[in-house]
Amino acid sequence: MDSRQLRYFIAVYEQRNLSRAADQANVAQSALSHHIANLEAEFATPLFERKPRGMEPTAAGERLYEHARIILRAMAAASAKSRKAPASSPATSRSAWPIPG
Repeated sequence: MDSRQLRYFIAVYEQRNLSRAADQANVAQSALSHHIANLEAEFATPLFERKPRGMEPTAAGERLYEHARIILRAMAAASAKSRKAPASSPATSRSAWPIPG
């Protein structure tokens, strides 16, 4: 599982439709479907019920949605903090952990 798959999952969850989610994510519908199938295989459970009028999340899909949002927000925050951190060279950086010696 990676952040791209989580973003795709969230798009399908929120749109409840593969075509609209694919448009939103700017990816081919077949690729989006493949990523969702990979997530379902990884979790060993269906995340969506495929219906004639779209996709309905299962209980596992509901739970993953909440976690996926938290994970992606945390990743975005970590990325933003990393970009704001001052650059330091390995020779001048200090460890927060004491070095035995």
